[in-house]
Parts: sequence; structure tokens; C-alpha cells
Amino acid sequence: MLEHLSVWTELVSEDSIMDTVSDNQKAVNIGINVDRHRKKKLAAKKVAFYYGEMGEEKKAKAAAECGSYLQWTVRMDGTKRLTGANFCRLRMCPMCSWYLAKKRTRDLMKTLNEPEHRGKRLIFITLTVKNCKGEELKDTINMMYKALRSLTQKDKFLEKRTLGMVKKLEVTYNHETDEYHPHFHILCEVEPSYFNNPNLYVTHDILQKRWKRLCKLDYDPIVGIQTPKTKEATEMLNSEAVEGAVKDVCKYMAKDVDYAFSLETFKIFDEALRGRRLYTPTGSIKKTMARLKMDEDSLDDNEDEQAVPDNPDVLTFTLRWHVNLYKVEVKRIETSKDKVLAGLALLGEYKAEPA
Repeated sequence: MLEHLSVWTELVSEDSIMDTVSDNQKAVNIGINVDRHRKKKLAAKKVAFYYGEMGEEKKAKAAAECGSYLQWTVRMDGTKRLTGANFCRLRMCPMCSWYLAKKRTRDLMKTLNEPEHRGKRLIFITLTVKNCKGEELKDTINMMYKALRSLTQKDKFLEKRTLGMVKKLEVTYNHETDEYHPHFHILCEVEPSYFNNPNLYVTHDILQKRWKRLCKLDYDPIVGIQTPKTKEATEMLNSEAVEGAVKDVCKYMAKDVDYAFSLETFKIFDEALRGRRLYTPTGSIKKTMARLKMDEDSLDDNEDEQAVPDNPDVLTFTLRWHVNLYKVEVKRIETSKDKVLAGLALLGEYKAEPA
């Protein structure tokens, strides 16, 4: 990083960089997808309209204002952190659901890479039932939660085989058939010996039969059980398969294009999901999250990765909602370092993870 400073100092002045780089390019260079944020903001405004139609004015106002202000602090090495935002924290808000899924993914990835989880293995389970109509969704989910409690707690079928789990309910909507598809994603952590122990190992057929019995179904439900592969036995998070499983269990409860499709679908989703615990870490995973002081339901990133002296904050990048667009504001932070760092950041002299 520091070798580049003299080069940019000779080529351009800091002020010229700030003036000539477009707002869109600034956002691209610091890894912020303005268009994605705009889509989530517009979806939140749509949800606000639905809440208004339902007579829930307080929620309507909160959803309408959500995400009107978002600010990141950018450091010298290109890393950034969200340091200001007006989130509404409503379960049905597309902006908050998106950010919550991203935070949960980061937290779970970090959790599983802690020393106590290295060398362990993961199992990714999917439990489904047949699609149902909107008027049946709430009762169907009630039945599935009762069956899941029996599977994981009452007879400890999964709990006695695993070290910890993350359970997540997801509901999708078929626009063509007007049907809803509730299903569970479960990420289980097990000892490596699990796969060689016939008293612990669960096959697809065993899982399917047990889920069918607990749900009291007259058909064979579709279930999935997979083992994400790691490259090294001592590492947990060094394969795309593991990362994909983590993202699946942490993602949204439902796509906003589904639940915000119409006022009718919104009412059905809202009633069926209201008051439920949709994302639940247990066992060893919950224990590590508690040690790291992670709150699975919070949008706030409590871990302060404030820069060391060699990695100071150099910029603030702000999105402010105006009519139907975000306006971009970039401001320099006074530091003892060479101010051309701000220009260096804007010109993209690093790779940034999108937010």
C-alpha cells in the first residue's frame, strides 16, 4: 500500500481526485452496490404502503424511513464498516432482512472458524413438506415447528448426534400456482467420528421416514442431507461448499419479491411469520457466539475493528435518500497520514467486499 503513495502524489492532487471521480465509480471502488441498496429501499417503501393499508401506521412510518441514511467509514487498507444507519428493524423490511442475513453470515463464518470448531465437520439438512395455499400456511408452519421440536429436542434424535446446530425457516412463493413452500434449513456440527459410527450416522432414508412420521404425512416428503467438503481436516471455512451452506442457513426468511408481491401475499406472510423464532443457533455454536458477544437478531456489528495506527480511517461514504434515488457524499477524515490516501481509496487501489 505505502509504495503506491508516492506515485499518486506525483500524478494527481487529492482535490482533483475527489472532484473528477464519479459518484458511481467511488461506490464501486469501495465495494458498495448503490443500485442494490436503491432496490431494497424501494421495496421497503412498498412494504410501508402495505402496512399503511393494514392500518399499522407506526410500522408504515418506520419502514418508509428505513435506510434513508447509510454511512460507512473507509480505512487506509480499503476495509470499511457501517458506522451509521437508520434501520427500522422490522422483520418484514427488505432492507433490514438483507442486512441481517449478511451480518448473520459474517458472524457464523467467524464462529465456525474459532479454535474450538476447527477439525469438526458440518452436515446441511433440508426438511420440506408439499406446497400449500395461503390460508393453510400458518397451520402448516405450526405443524412443522412441532415436528422439528420433536426431532431436535423431545427425543433428541439430532441433538444427541450433533455438537451444535443452526435452524432456519424459509418460505418461498410460487407466483404461477399461488402456493407457498415452507421448509427448514439446518446446519449441524458433528465430530469427524460421526461418519464412521453406525449408532450416530443418519442416512437420507432414516431422516425421511422420521420426518414423515413426525409431520404425520401420507406421502414421502423431500428431505436433503449433505456434507460440505473441506480441503483440510483442521479447517472449517476453506471451501465454497461450506460457505454456501452457511449462506443458505443465514439468508432471508423469504424473498421480498415474494412477500411484497401484493398486499394479499404480504398479509399472508406477515400473519404466518409474526412472533416466530426463525433463526436459532444451539449447542456449541450458540456457546461460541455468546463468548464472542454476538446477537443473532441484532443489525449492529458490535465488533469494533477500529484501525491500528498504520491503518487509519480516511473517508466517510454516505448514501442519503432523496425522492427515489440515493445521493452520494464522500468526505475526507483528517489524519496524520498523507491526505492522498483518500484519493488512493477512491481510485480503487484495493479489493473491497461489496456491501
